[in-house]
Amino acid sequence: IDKIIIQFQSIDKGDTGSQLEIPVDVTLKQMRNLINTILGNEDELPYSFFVNGTEIMQSLQATVTHEKMSMEQVINVVYQPQAVFRVRSVTRCSSSLSGHAGAILHVHFSADGKRLASGGGDGTVRLWDTLTSTPLKTLKGHKNWVMAVAWSPDGVMNH
Repeated sequence: IDKIIIQFQSIDKGDTGSQLEIPVDVTLKQMRNLINTILGNEDELPYSFFVNGTEIMQSLQATVTHEKMSMEQVINVVYQPQAVFRVRSVTRCSSSLSGHAGAILHVHFSADGKRLASGGGDGTVRLWDTLTSTPLKTLKGHKNWVMAVAWSPDGVMNH
């Protein structure tokens, strides 16, 4: 058998479109393209597919064989959208913090996000107000680079 008849089904809305005769060796990518076309999605969205509650991980044929189903009957393929995460690049710098005489090696925000601590290659730690981008305090006394900074869990800062 080199063709199989499937019926796409939404996880909650029943049958989607008509029954389709497709090659048994159809890939997941081809199935995603097919369901996106049927649903009229302008942007291709990712989907997971299931047969008898088992997710299709490699191919429809492998899953049908694993489930011991007859390829001579209509196979119901349930589709489920996957989460879409889009990352947008930052195209501008909203603020810069001048003050360290050397490279900034580590930064850490306070728990409330209102302050920032920066450790530098100049041997200083600087505390900043994140709302105004202004320095609050410069802590001197380190003999070498400051490789790590952290706030206390309660966020208390003694001046």
